[in-house]
Amino acid sequence: MAKGISVILTLFLLVACSSKYVVQGEYPVPLVPSIPIKMNLIADEAFTDYVFSEKRVGQQDVLIELGEAQTALFKSLSDSLFTGSDDSAQLNIIPKITRFQYAFPRESQSQVYEVWLRYNIAIEEPDGKLIASWVLTGYGKTPTALLKTRTEAVNAAAIVALRDIGAQLSIGFKRQPDIALWLASNSEEEE
Repeated sequence: MAKGISVILTLFLLVACSSKYVVQGEYPVPLVPSIPIKMNLIADEAFTDYVFSEKRVGQQDVLIELGEAQTALFKSLSDSLFTGSDDSAQLNIIPKITRFQYAFPRESQSQVYEVWLRYNIAIEEPDGKLIASWVLTGYGKTPTALLKTRTEAVNAAAIVALRDIGAQLSIGFKRQPDIALWLASNSEEEE
């Protein structure tokens, strides 16, 4: 009984000693023509369940759950940028988050909340042959004056950073040299 109470007390203290933010948002459909290939999104558990955590000496720890929001972004992009996805997909897109940073007004000495994201995007053929590896960085900020709570501000900054990533991916996909070469060689084969 005493052990059960100590576990509950420990969990309570962990929650009480941390600030938790769950990023949620919607993403606009890109205003670019879809690419006539089938693309599968391959997202591992580390991506779909991604939580940034930071222990802070003398302050509350910070937990920012980004997994669901970033998965929704990449799924939305895959669905709208390409003609479909299934077992006959011609390419796989495999995103990995490689860096997450944030700054609150107290740390940055400004009146904005900021979020920086970095992704490594692998584009592979279904057999695992790497076509391209692409690094994308996104930035989002939101002024404190526009929002009522820290939770809203962190969410808004993260969503702006994710939309930045989405815009870069939408606009730049066909411009990546290795991807452009693959697209050109595969469209010639089909004609």
